[in-house]
Amino acid sequence: MKRMSVVKTGDRSCSLAGEWESMEALAAARPQVIARLDRFRDMLDDPGGDLGVTAPRSGEVVLSV
Repeated sequence: MKRMSVVKTGDRSCSLAGEWESMEALAAARPQVIARLDRFRDMLDDPGGDLGVTAPRSGEVVLSV
């Protein structure tokens, strides 16, 4: 991962966005990303509407590292 950003999507919500060198690098990292998410998935709020906790969202980047 080249960069990770925290995106504010609401008053009390945020999403994480990662940037990779290439689509191939992203695809190769996918199992590790899913495994990491699975460690705290049960702590995430489901926004309802059958979107799930990993549904696409948009908002303002508030932190990039």
